[in-house]
Amino acid sequence: MVFARSLSDPTDLDGLRRFLKAEDKESRLLPLEMLRVEISTDAHLKLGQAAAEALANVGKAKPASVVLLTDTSKIMRGDQRLSTLVQSQINDYALKTVVLDGGHTTLHADEATLDAAELAVKGADLIITIGSGTMTDVGKMAATRNGGIPQIVVQTA
Repeated sequence: MVFARSLSDPTDLDGLRRFLKAEDKESRLLPLEMLRVEISTDAHLKLGQAAAEALANVGKAKPASVVLLTDTSKIMRGDQRLSTLVQSQINDYALKTVVLDGGHTTLHADEATLDAAELAVKGADLIITIGSGTMTDVGKMAATRNGGIPQIVVQTA
């Protein structure tokens, strides 16, 4: 597959879908099921709206069950923890916050952590994962292991 220079906007999911469909002559790729990509310095302040959209997309109404999945890393936005800012926007839902700690300085995507995440999100209508690459990968595995629970990823550095 050739990279298209015309795909310069990573938030243009419809354009990406068209490109992938045109390039995937053998229909080997799975559908891109993302609803949107938000890249901005205040993206973390739009999670209430994103949660409502994600839940509506799968036919879930309030009070839906939302699990906020994060690790022990102290991620700040100004003088507030990012997880606190997210929690304040999800107050219309049954929210459960789960902090994963695999006993290491940083979170590892080992089997024990994946199992803990899978159990933590069981029965949820939506997962919001906050963290870096490892944390978001753990959240994706937890969502997949539970039948594809919709997920919002708040990706940090």
